[in-house]
Amino acid sequence: MARVAVMHKVAQAVATEINTQDPGSWALDLQPPAVFSYADWDEQLEDLDCLHVDVVPAGFSETEIDDRGDIAYLVQTDIGIRKRFTQDHQSSNTSRIELAHLAQLALLTEQLYEHFAAASAAARLPTLTQAVYSSSEIKAPYLRKHLRELRQWTSIISITHDYTKPTGAE
Repeated sequence: MARVAVMHKVAQAVATEINTQDPGSWALDLQPPAVFSYADWDEQLEDLDCLHVDVVPAGFSETEIDDRGDIAYLVQTDIGIRKRFTQDHQSSNTSRIELAHLAQLALLTEQLYEHFAAASAAARLPTLTQAVYSSSEIKAPYLRKHLRELRQWTSIISITHDYTKPTGAE
C-alpha cells in the first residue's frame, strides 16, 4: 500500500466530513460534492453556474517530536467555495450580481466555518481519529477582485488539526 502524506489524509477526511453531513445542513446543495484537490484560487472557473467546494491541503504550521518518538503535525487545510455567475444571476437594473445569490454563498461559507469552529478542542475527524481539531478562521469571506473581474464568488476557510503519529509510521 502506498504511503500518503499527513496533510493529504487530513484534507481527504475534511472533505468526507463535509459530504457526510445531512444535505439540509448547508444553505446550498453541494452537488458536485466537496472534493480533495489542489485548487488554484486565482484561476477563473471554466464552468458557469456550478458550485465548487474544494478541500486543499495547505501545509504544516509546526511540527515537533516528543520524548516518546512521536511526531506531531499542526496541519492546515483550506476549504474554498467558488461559483462563477452567468448573465442570469445579474440584476437587469444594475448589471451587478443579485444579492440573493451572494447571500446564499456567504451563508454557506459561514455554515462551513461554524461546523468546524463549533468543534470542541478534543473533537476528532470521524474518518481520521488521529486528527484533532485545533482552530479555524475565515481567511477570505469573499474576494472582491474575483467578484468584480471574474464574476466569480471565492471564499476561503482555513482549518487546523493536530495530528500525531509514531515517527516513520503511516
